[in-house]
Amino acid sequence: MVLTGISAQFQSFSAIYQAETAVLCKAITETKNSGYIGDAYVNLDNEPVSYLEIKIGMAVAGAHLIHKKGLP
Repeated sequence: MVLTGISAQFQSFSAIYQAETAVLCKAITETKNSGYIGDAYVNLDNEPVSYLEIKIGMAVAGAHLIHKKGLP
């Protein structure tokens, strides 16, 4: 997942977070299908309460606008 945005202090940033390193709930990492970047990809398998949680560290506390790519 690529996150881009502007911090509360109007500083632009961009970072890549790999979903397979996230905290997973009712989800698994897989390598069966091609086309992913990194070591694996996360399959939520259409479970009603499945999710992944990625913690994002920011240099400055406060409100931040974040845009995501790679997830619907």
